Order: sequence, then C-alpha cells, then structure tokens
Amino acid sequence: MTRHTGALITLGLAITSAAHGAEVLREFGGPAGYGTDYVYRNDDGSQSVDISSIFPSGMDFYGSSYTSLYINNNGNVTFDGAVYSYTPNPFPASYNPMIAPFWGDVDTRGGFGCPDHDPDVWMPPLDTGWEATTWNGQPPADTSGDSGSDTAGLGDTWVDWGNDVAWLSDTSVYFDPDTSDTAVPPPISPGNCENLIFYHHDVAGGRFIVTWAGVGYYSSATDRLNTFQLILTNRDDIGTGDVDIEFRYEELQWTTGNASYGTGGLGGTEAQAGFDAGDYLNYESLYGSQTPFVLNLVHSSNVDEPGVYRFEIRNGVLDICPGHDDTLDADGDGIPDGCDPCPGDGTDDADDDGVCDFYDICLAGDDHIDSDADGVPDDCDACPEDAGGDDDGDGFCDSDDICVGFPDSDDQDADGVPDGCDDCPEDAADDSDGDGICDSLDLCEGFDDTLDADGDGFADDCDACPDDNPDDSDADGVCDADDICPGGQDGNDFDGDGTPDACDDCPFDNPDDADGDGSCDSDDICAGGDDSADADGDGTPDACDFCPDDAADDSDGDGSCDSDDICAGFDDDIDTDLDGVPDGCDLCPLDATDDTDGDGICDADDVCDGGDDTVDGDGDGVADHCDACPFDWADDSDGDGICDSDDICQLGSDDVDTDGDGVPDACDDCPLDDPDDSDDDGVCDSLDVCDGHDDKTDTDGDGTPDGCDLCPTDNPDDSDGDGTCDSEDLCADGDDGADADADGVPDACDPCPLDNPDDADGDGSCDADDICEGGDDTVDGDGDGVPDACDPCPLDDPDDADGDGVCDSDDVCDQGPDDADADADGVADACDPCPLDNPDDSDRDGICDSDDVCPDADDTLDTDGDGTPDDCDPCPLDAADDSDGDGICDSEDECMGGDDSEDLDEDGIPDACDDLLSFGDVGQQGVTGYETCGCASNVPASGLGWLWLGALGLTLARRRDD
Repeated sequence: MTRHTGALITLGLAITSAAHGAEVLREFGGPAGYGTDYVYRNDDGSQSVDISSIFPSGMDFYGSSYTSLYINNNGNVTFDGAVYSYTPNPFPASYNPMIAPFWGDVDTRGGFGCPDHDPDVWMPPLDTGWEATTWNGQPPADTSGDSGSDTAGLGDTWVDWGNDVAWLSDTSVYFDPDTSDTAVPPPISPGNCENLIFYHHDVAGGRFIVTWAGVGYYSSATDRLNTFQLILTNRDDIGTGDVDIEFRYEELQWTTGNASYGTGGLGGTEAQAGFDAGDYLNYESLYGSQTPFVLNLVHSSNVDEPGVYRFEIRNGVLDICPGHDDTLDADGDGIPDGCDPCPGDGTDDADDDGVCDFYDICLAGDDHIDSDADGVPDDCDACPEDAGGDDDGDGFCDSDDICVGFPDSDDQDADGVPDGCDDCPEDAADDSDGDGICDSLDLCEGFDDTLDADGDGFADDCDACPDDNPDDSDADGVCDADDICPGGQDGNDFDGDGTPDACDDCPFDNPDDADGDGSCDSDDICAGGDDSADADGDGTPDACDFCPDDAADDSDGDGSCDSDDICAGFDDDIDTDLDGVPDGCDLCPLDATDDTDGDGICDADDVCDGGDDTVDGDGDGVADHCDACPFDWADDSDGDGICDSDDICQLGSDDVDTDGDGVPDACDDCPLDDPDDSDDDGVCDSLDVCDGHDDKTDTDGDGTPDGCDLCPTDNPDDSDGDGTCDSEDLCADGDDGADADADGVPDACDPCPLDNPDDADGDGSCDADDICEGGDDTVDGDGDGVPDACDPCPLDDPDDADGDGVCDSDDVCDQGPDDADADADGVADACDPCPLDNPDDSDRDGICDSDDVCPDADDTLDTDGDGTPDDCDPCPLDAADDSDGDGICDSEDECMGGDDSEDLDEDGIPDACDDLLSFGDVGQQGVTGYETCGCASNVPASGLGWLWLGALGLTLARRRDD
C-alpha cells in the first residue's frame, strides 16, 4: 500500500535549487551542535550503530524489533544490512527495511571538514598531496586512527586517517609533506562543519539523531549542499517498541549524483524520500520523490510546518492519522478521512487551488480567478476575458472576433479578412486594379475591363488584336490583318524559306526540289539524278545504284556484285590457305590439302595423323589408333604402369602387399592384419581394444567398450567408490551400505538419517525437529513462531491481545471482553459508545439515547443556546422563548411585556403598547390633552368619549379578572 504523505499539506510547488525550510536540531554538543560521533568521510560507505541505549526493548518496525541499524552514506538508514546503492530505487525497493529522509548519491569526500573532538585538530583537503608519508621529517604511525606528537615543533598532534591522509593540528598552518606547501586553516566555527554525517544518542530525551550536515554529491562536489536530519524517538510510553519518526529538511540544493545520470547535481534519477517496510507491500513515499519536485520537501509538510515530516509507528506499523480511525478512507486515496482535507476526493485538490476536486469547477486550474465573472474560471474558460464567450461560435472570443456573426476561420484568400466580411473572399488583393471587378473575376488584371473597341469581350489593354474580331481566326498568334497563310500557323516555317509550312509544298526543304525531278529534296532518293530511272527495280535509281543490273547488288557485302561473286554470302577476297577457294566456301580454310587421311577432320585439327580420329572406344578423346590403353578412359589413373582395366588396386601400386593377403596395401583397410578384423567390429585387429567384442559400442562414452566395461552404462563407473555402479547406486555421493534408521535410504542421502519415517506430516521438517507433529511447520500465517496447525489463533499475533478468550481475528471488540453487552445490542460494552442504549443513538445526533434531550431529533442544533434543541424548542430562535407569556415567541412578539392578542381599537397595535389608551382627562364635548398623543385633533369628542369609556371598561374588566 503506497501513500503520498506530502499531498496532505503542500506549502509550495516551485522548484528551486537553493531552498530553505526547517532548521535541523543543533543541541547535542560537539563542534557544530550535532554531537561528537560521525561517519568517516567516504562515498557509498556504511556504518553499523548500536541504538539499544535509546530502544532497550527494541524498535518495532513492521513486525521486527531492532537494537541496531546501519547509517548509509547515501541518505538513509537500514536494519538488515548495509546498503551501498547510490542510485535510488522507487519504493518498494528491497527486502531490507529502510528509512530514507533523502536517498541520493551523497559524497562526503570533498571540501573542508569539521573540528574533531580536539578543536585544534583539522582535516586538510583530500588531495593527492596530503599523503601520510612524512611530516616535517617525522613519519606518523601507519595504522588508521592512531595519533601521536611530533618533535620538530611544527604542530601539536597528528592523526593518521585511512592510511593515506594525516590530520595535522597546527593552529596556524597546514603542512603538505610532499610539496612543503602551507595553508592557513579556516576559523573554528559550526559553519565549517560541512559535508559530514553526525549521529547522536540523546538518552535523556529518548532520541537517536542522524544529521547529514551540508553534504555534497558524487563526485566530491560541494558546489551544492544538502542539510537534513532523521530523528527516531522512543515511545515505549505508548507501547513497547513504538517509535516516532521525524524528517527535518533545512536546505536542499541537489537531487542527483553525477553517476546517476545527473549533471551538476540535477536531472537523472532524482532522490527517493520516505520509508520502506521491506515486504514489498507497505511503504511511504513522500511527494516529489524520484522527480525534480523532491527539492520542495523544504517547503511541504504533513504537520503544517514547512520542511518537517512526522510519522507515528504504533505496533510496528504507520499510524497514518493519529487520533482517528486509519481504516476510514471514503475516497480510497490512502489518507484517512480524519486527516483528509477532502475526504470525498481521491485526488483531493489535484490543481492545488484550495478547492476540493468534488467542488472544483475547473479541475485543471485556479477556480478563484474569473476575469470576466461568467462563472467559468479563467483556466477552463476558452474566453477568459469575455463573459459572452464566442457568440457566433466561430472559435474566436468576442474580444478577438474580426467578423462578428461569421466564422473568422473561413478566409479562402488568406488576406486576414474573414469571408463573411470580405467583398472578394477569393482574392487576397480584392480588386487590385480598381475597376470594380474582383481579381478572381478580372479578365484584364491591372487594366480597365470595360474598354473593348472590337467588342470581342477582351479589354483593349489585354487584347492582342484590339481592332480584330475575331482576333486570330487560325490561332497562329498573328492578327488576321497581318496573316500570311490564313487558316494555317504563320509561325511554323520549318525550312525557313519564308513560306509557312501550312502553305509550303515542301515544308522541310529550302529550296524545295533542287534537282527538278518533281520530288521534294527531303523525299529525294538520288539527289542530282532522276529518281524515276531504276533498271533492276531495287528501289535505287540507276544514277545512284552500284550494281544497276542486280536487284540485290552485293548481298554479301564483299565488294563484288552478285552476278560476279565466286562464293555467294562470303567475302571472295578471303582465302587463308591460298587454295583458290574463299574461306567462306572452303571446308578446311586453314589447310591447302584439307583432309589427307580422309577421316573427315581437317589436317590442322587431326589428333591422330594417319588414323581415324572418330574411332575412340573408351571415349577418352584419344583415337584408338593412337591410345596406349584403348579400353580405359583414364588409361593408368594410379600411374603404376598398368592399364586401369587390368589394375587390381587403382588407388596405388599393385606390387606392395605387406600382410600378403592378396590385397595391395593401397586398397587394404588393414594392411598389417591377415585377417583384417577377426571380430568384425570395424576395427583392425592390431588396433582392437576389446578383442571379441564391438569396440564401437561404448554406451557410457568412457572409452571402454561395453564388452570390457564393468559398468557399461556409467561414466564414471563408481564415482563414490562404494563398489556399486552409479546406475544402480542409491546414494550417488555416499556409501549405500550405511542406513542408521533402516528406511532403505542410505544415511548420506537421507535428509533425516535418524527418523523412519523421515517427515511423517510432510512439512519439510524431520520428525525429530518437528514443532507441530501432524501439521505443516512452515505455515505460520501470523508469524508468531507457532505453526498454524498447532496455533489456536493461526491468523493472530498475539493470539488474544485483550485476553477475552477470543482470537483477535474473530474478536468483535479488541479492547475488552466480547461477552459483556449490557444493552444486548450485539456490540460489546468495551467497544460500545453507548453501552446502556439499544439502539445507541436512534436519532443519529451523536448523543446516546439515555442522554438525549430531544429524542428523534438532533440535540446538537440549539440556535438560541437555551439548552433545548431546536427540534424540541417552541421558540428555537429565543433563549427566553415567550417571556411575557402571551403565547408568542419573543422574536415575533410585537408588544414585549404585554398580551399581543388584546387590541381593543383593532388598530393592529396591542393595547399594552397602544398610546391611545394612555391619554389624560376627558371633557364633555372635547378631550383635553388629546393632542398629546400626537394624533389628529379633529376627531369628534363623542367618538373620543366612547373610546375612553371602552378603555375604562376594559381596565375594569382586567381588574376583575385580576
């Protein structure tokens, strides 16, 4: 289950590389107030620390109790071993429980250190010059951590650190033994205690504190520094092993080491903050982890204190919302309702505008900013400055609308004027020549279309022939008045003779017919002669025909007309052998005698002179007449002087037969053996390993043929040397004969050599070691060390925490006995908010029925604060209800102190508050003092008299009633 505690209270989201938050605690002594214990300067190192002085009963962290931990250089502590990983992994990360205020690549090797226990002892910068070789002629000890004094007077104390760096304690200078360089040390003050990790056991306060004081990042970088602190507080006062965890972030300037794909302390894989139970189930990841926002931990908090995070671990697990039920999480966001600012929203306030998502109008922005007061926040308002928005629905706010009532996006000519307001919507320039015609309709752009002298529809300024209609009837680009060849294209004069092609008898010739034979020069076959004279009818006029009497002329192209040709089809002049027969007609053009032996092969190609080359019985290309082995194609292929047809061994000499078996050695598989392979196993007798058996059969491949192998199927035969072939061996690694429990399994291979049977209940534990006989020892659901099969409460650890005889998993009330239920409502008294009432609170006003003032109504609503709930109060707005007892609530009483229902003169004013019934003496025909009431003086005296008598009667009546 993951929770993002940082989401509870976020005080800032701006990322900054230099941010300050809560001050870390500096009240523990030492040179800077962090205490005197520290982790040696390193990169990726770790140090084990005993915390039993703070947690004598152990610190319970997700089911395991710890009295020691590992302070890992890279911003975290672990419990089951050191962690050297410099690139953080997102939680859950491993099976090693971890508490990580800031898991990143911390490197404490750079910069100056802090004064040690002795304020005069300083550590110089870690460079190659400060090697502990000699110091002013005095070699310091060679053991890390030793100290001593010199005798040369340069300083008081030296300390050998890490076998290669000396801490030199001169209060005025540092001394480099290799270069004799000196440097003035910085003043001793807490501000110089940077890039070091301190830890302190505050036994009196029950706290263990680890401070990463101004730590840099890999590699030895100190241009950005982080200061943060972890505080573990013992809360055995609440429960054994309980602990409070506090993270304090004073300054965060870097997120990443340069080996974690970061550059200059930023980017790459950013730091992880929170804690991990090590079970791949329970973990707490602070908001911003593994993102650049991790720097905002100095601004954010879960306790409304920037830079501070506190967590309560109770019974080994995180108490997410102290004082409230952690299981109540209506929106399932991991934040219990009691601590959830928006208990109905899983994302609470995703846009951080102070409005819960459930009520948020604009989920992606600040609901409070509404510039046009239209009820839509600016961040979700398409037109944040226009209350009307986009009246014409063209996607442009009214304040930005160019063409009201028409879509601004429709602008075909892209001239910035929407089509609805554009006189020429298709023309960016509209009417550029000012002739009253849009450019898209303008026939003569730049000129007045209305001027047309020849009335052909073309403005004069754009008419090639302003006086001709039609202008150019043959469309040759020449006005009709100037046309040389009407009906044709004057511009086409291929031969350039001045006559357009359409009117030229020979459009390709200039002159047209130079030889005057009636054929255009371009068609003339015989230029300068008469094309019509052709005696042999071959298409070539006689004046141009080389052979005027031969239709084919010289068909073989040898320079001789066909009628004079000796060798038709070939060149008569080529006669290589000078036998008077041209080569083209000579069977043997290279031989003057042609074929003297008459075998049909020219002498120059004859293989066997004087014999018939065509007779070759063995087909080896050598005529039999000239072939030493006329019956063998290869003659004597092995060169042993014997024709192949007579050769015994054609692979070598027939004369060599070492074993005298009649088979020449060159053809003998076993030239040394007679017989060759007596056991017929394919191996010559002289090479046979296993006589009488097949050497090739070696089942186990051990080099010994099966016929001679004691263990033919085993390689090696008997690897454990117990006299039994491996294939029959019961225990391949031990003596088959030793079986102490006589179960048929040799002891060497018996997981339980003393038990027969080994594991009767099959749980993987030998019977002799079995905790729960008959049950599986490995199944322990509650992890209490008692296997489930023998555990009365296999799901609970402890089994029955409240001791009421009921397992915790079945316990109705885990705070007391389940069987005590005074009001019989099924809820044990110890867990019953109203143990005497059934139902507890029938009107659901949060008050038990036995204490309820107003049953069936909400007792908590008492508007007038008179102790009577509104639903039972006749006058819920008046604390005195009806103080004058006239049956009317004071808030509605017109005449306080008198009866509102008595109104003798029916003037709407109760008599007790009516001044007309409180006047002076009454006369006979007038009323003296009448005007003192402030009323009109023209009321008849008789009327006033009746009024007075009536009032008098009413007064008397009241007295009688009294």
